[in-house]
Amino acid sequence: MKAKQRLFYLIVIMTTVVLLVSGATFYQLYHTAIHEERDWLANAAQSQARLIEAVGRFDAIYSNDYPEGSRSATLSQITEAHKLYKGFGETGEFVLAMREGDEIIFLLRHRHFDLDKPRPVPFNADLAEPMRRALSGKSGTLIGLDYRGETVLAAFEPVTVLNLGIVAKMDLDEIRAPFIRAGLISAGIAIFFIIVGSIFLVNATNPILKSLKKSETQVRLLLNSTGEAIYGLDLQGNCIFVNSSCLKMLGYEDESQLIGRKAHELINFARKDGKLITAMECRIFQSISEGKESHCDDEIIWRTDGTSFPVEYWAYPMRKNGSLIGAVVTFVDITERKSTSEELRKAKETAENATKLKDKFILLVAHNLKNPFTSIMGFLDLIINDKKDPISEKHANKLQRILNSCRKLHVMLEELLNMSRIHSGAIRPLFKFIDGRSLANAAVENYLGMAQKKGIKLLNMVPERLRLYADPRLLEEVVANLLSNAIKFCRQGDEITVYIPSDHKATIAVKDNGAGIKEEILANLFKEEVKTSSKGTEGETGTGLGLPYSLEIMNAQGGKLYVESTEGKGSVFYAQLPDIKPRILVIDDDQPARLLISAYLEPLDVQIIEAESGKRGLEILGQITPHVIITDIAMPEMDGFTFLKHVKQDSKSNQIPVIVITADDEVNTRDKSFKLGASDFVTKPLVLEDIIPRVKRYIG
Repeated sequence: MKAKQRLFYLIVIMTTVVLLVSGATFYQLYHTAIHEERDWLANAAQSQARLIEAVGRFDAIYSNDYPEGSRSATLSQITEAHKLYKGFGETGEFVLAMREGDEIIFLLRHRHFDLDKPRPVPFNADLAEPMRRALSGKSGTLIGLDYRGETVLAAFEPVTVLNLGIVAKMDLDEIRAPFIRAGLISAGIAIFFIIVGSIFLVNATNPILKSLKKSETQVRLLLNSTGEAIYGLDLQGNCIFVNSSCLKMLGYEDESQLIGRKAHELINFARKDGKLITAMECRIFQSISEGKESHCDDEIIWRTDGTSFPVEYWAYPMRKNGSLIGAVVTFVDITERKSTSEELRKAKETAENATKLKDKFILLVAHNLKNPFTSIMGFLDLIINDKKDPISEKHANKLQRILNSCRKLHVMLEELLNMSRIHSGAIRPLFKFIDGRSLANAAVENYLGMAQKKGIKLLNMVPERLRLYADPRLLEEVVANLLSNAIKFCRQGDEITVYIPSDHKATIAVKDNGAGIKEEILANLFKEEVKTSSKGTEGETGTGLGLPYSLEIMNAQGGKLYVESTEGKGSVFYAQLPDIKPRILVIDDDQPARLLISAYLEPLDVQIIEAESGKRGLEILGQITPHVIITDIAMPEMDGFTFLKHVKQDSKSNQIPVIVITADDEVNTRDKSFKLGASDFVTKPLVLEDIIPRVKRYIG
């Protein structure tokens, strides 16, 4: 072979080798970058979706007064926040959209065009594939066409609260561009040096070998510099690489002890109890066989000396040209985390047991003391008021003081008993929809005489038809306690008002312009273990347990109790309840009938949930608990009688009032409905004046 031919073949071989090596390296780096970008986009889309959902839930509670509804309030905030956002990278952007009929309607300005009014895209078109999946309730990532027809890497996420979809995406060309440029530059440099090296044969080979050695060292250095243990597996489960952290954690001295061997048989072959894990049960092996990512934090890994330690591991399938070639496994030792978690669990359990023991002790002591004090008060009263054998006025006054002290202690014992009963669950709220105006009226009337005696004006400004969801008896105790305290600390000419704050619809506030509360007392006002009771404006005393007890009542109802006060200017106490909208489950196989009932009930400000059969109604009951059920009798799959029987036999739903509606006005049908537990019975055709009062009986 001539020298020129040898030189030509040498150039071809060297060029081929370098291009293959460079291509493989950039291929792996490219897919790593794609994977990292995919994760970033997925996290970004999920974070934005959860944020929007959080804003949506907040607005659903607090933005009902927005002109176009809470949903529009949320969309307005998100759109306004997005106006100044320029996107990420050259082409990256967030896209928010909703489905309207057969079209995808974009709600945010596009970065690329249609800045003022984005054009809709047909739902069944080839464009906007990521958004179509998001609006179909799916979550994930893909490489596909966006609304422009450009190929993008996108993460899609449904925003379930608002029935929207959000997509975080970037043009695939932008992701590829750095690698293409780097590849071309590297290829040009490599070819240049190959040509130069071909001329200077010996001098050219050494730099290439040194460069390859340096690259290998850098990759090895990168792999060994991480604190996480990393090892790779081929399709047969053999270890193909391992980093130094993995060797150290497993107790091996050299990678040759692992490479080429079955990792499952050496590392994760058994559970803590010694029970063997077969390869088919192993989640790491499933990543190889099924090509799926897996994550686990409840297994152990075995060291070479036979000991084990708990780990959290992640297994990622490795693919080349779309074909599965193995898996990469990373894991960390979570011994310390497990130990800390167990200590926290034990500490929590100890604290809960101590609290239960304290409540039990208080309940026992208070109960056992209450009866003797009742007897003591009775005998003291008999002695003081004994007309046949009267005692001296001096002794009577002293005994009266003792009796008054006993009565105060008796009240304190009663409040301790009530608090302990709530702590222990002996007192459980019985929720129902009540009229806040009526409840406030009852409390005000009870304390009107006490207020008038001190020359205090007592006003009820709670509006008519205020609907609250609470235990009426317990809530009235809270309002009564707040009124009693307000009267105690007011003077002649002061004013006490019961009202509803404009920004908290489900809150009863008691405001006074009395003495107010000292700043150093405010922080401990609701703590039962700190005595904060002080004398009223006319020397009235209290136990100091009324407010802690009221707080326990509000907590038991899912609400809260708080105060705003300025010494010398008065106080405002807020008893805030969750703002609950009545949920009504309407079951009827006739859609027009369901629509008619929904239209009738719409003015009552309720949430309507529809079901087309008794079977579907039971499925809904497994997910949510309505406050009222309206059901037809004659329905396919499961009729109203069978549905009613299931509802009343289930302890979770047997207290829900059920109104039966039917075209069958036979007496037997009515009797059977009531025997099965129906609360009311209405015949079709429905009349507005007939159905509304029956529903309002249960929702206020």
